[in-house]
Amino acid sequence: MLARTGGSLSAPGAGRKLFAGVLMGFGVWHILDSVLSHWVLGIHRINLTSEDRLFWDLLWFIAFGIVPFVAGWRMRRGPGPGQPGGRVAIGLVLALLVAGPWAAFPPRGAKSAIVMFAPHISQGQAFNAIIAAEGQPLWYSRGVWAVRWTQGIRSRPLYDAGAMIVSTSLVGAGCLAWSEI
Repeated sequence: MLARTGGSLSAPGAGRKLFAGVLMGFGVWHILDSVLSHWVLGIHRINLTSEDRLFWDLLWFIAFGIVPFVAGWRMRRGPGPGQPGGRVAIGLVLALLVAGPWAAFPPRGAKSAIVMFAPHISQGQAFNAIIAAEGQPLWYSRGVWAVRWTQGIRSRPLYDAGAMIVSTSLVGAGCLAWSEI
């Protein structure tokens, strides 16, 4: 779609419409993920440590599904009279600045993680960083480590040593990182 509309991307308001489409796609993905993965298929839930799992699933559904979709839909139509169009974008950027760092840390009680180090970190440096973080390497393959801890994951020392991802999920990101598999 971008290739077909390449010339129209320089038209006034094209950036707003593109960002609106991104927001709508992001929202639709999380709506479908919530309904299918969380509720219909039961593959995972957002917070398995809570007594009220449905609350967390609904919070995720609304915050990452409904809100971005509606914001994108409204942005796509353009700002109404007296409505600055940038408020939604600023709010989403602020939300991401909070949610991004929070998601970088493993959930409470997690004992194992997948760790991927930056390409310039040698296998020996990665091994030493894992040991220094009081982890036990389980296996290694092509720059990806599976690590177990007895006292809980210590991700900060790994990030300081050059880790790019410390995740409790096999896919390395997303809401599976906060699930028990």
